[in-house]
Amino acid sequence: MRNRRWSVMQPIPSLGDHTTPIEDVDKFYNFWYNFKSWREFSDDDEYDLEQAESPEHKRWMERQNAKLHEKAKKVEYARVHTLVDNVYKKDPRIQMRKEEHKAEKQRRKEAKYLTKKLQEEEATRAAEEERIRKEEESKKAAEAAQHQKKLKEKERKLLRKEKTRLRTIAAPVVADSHFGMSKEDVESTCASLDMEQLKKLCVGMDGKDAAEKARLMSNALRNESSSKEEKKIEAMVWNVLLQILTLHEVVSEFIGTNSSVEEILKGTKSVLLQKPDSSKSFDSFLEKRKQAQSIASPLSTRDEISSSTDGAGTASSKVAQLASSQTANGKAVADPVPDEAPSVADPDAWTEALYSKL
Repeated sequence: MRNRRWSVMQPIPSLGDHTTPIEDVDKFYNFWYNFKSWREFSDDDEYDLEQAESPEHKRWMERQNAKLHEKAKKVEYARVHTLVDNVYKKDPRIQMRKEEHKAEKQRRKEAKYLTKKLQEEEATRAAEEERIRKEEESKKAAEAAQHQKKLKEKERKLLRKEKTRLRTIAAPVVADSHFGMSKEDVESTCASLDMEQLKKLCVGMDGKDAAEKARLMSNALRNESSSKEEKKIEAMVWNVLLQILTLHEVVSEFIGTNSSVEEILKGTKSVLLQKPDSSKSFDSFLEKRKQAQSIASPLSTRDEISSSTDGAGTASSKVAQLASSQTANGKAVADPVPDEAPSVADPDAWTEALYSKL
């Protein structure tokens, strides 16, 4: 190119061919887009400096010629840029790169679309699976409920059958009034026993004489009454225990224990589940309450008796107040505190009195 001889920067990058790396191609076009020419365009001067009449006139001519040089240089740069633009647009290497960029852009767009589509399909599939799972769970729950309903209906039929069987077997007993057995007793037995118990009772009474039937029914009634009484007593004990726990800190200080409310509840449950012999429980409790022998001076003994008297008096007053309030409301489950309270200096007596409330 003839324009290369006017370039300030040398050497000039080569145009290259189709095997030229794209980086070298970019260097070529960057050079010509930033082309700097050393041409002065003095041939286009409008004023001849030798014809100046004075130094001021000469400087004015120089300024006018410089403006013409600058204008000519701009025209030259515009011409070079136009030429480079035309070559750049027609360059197959540049076109190939544009096509590659366009294809890459389209590929990313399609990949993004496919990713979004896959996500939507996955969400739809998950929603469908969740819907099917819920439908299956609902179906299983409905089937289980229906099965449970059928079982209950079957149990009710069997229970009615056993009740009818017991009434039929007990009819001679009621007619002869053995052991004072009445129709109300038979109905009470039917209402209190479950299906297995009724079946067992009917099997035991089947083929027996009237007296034996009456004895078996009497035992069943007595056992059921005893079971109800035990449940009632257990509920009463729990009620008293929960009421005493409201004064846990006072009672704990009085009986000398650092157990928390949770520990007391846990211990009480374990004791009730073990079902110990009630005839020996009180003796065992008193045995555990025996204090170890210790040597103390008269002064320390007197101080301990005085402090225990104050603390026990406060505790006993709160416990007595709780018992009296329960008696007044008609909801107490234990006997009221006796008029003659034991001496506060006797901890075993107070323990026995408190235990009798439980």
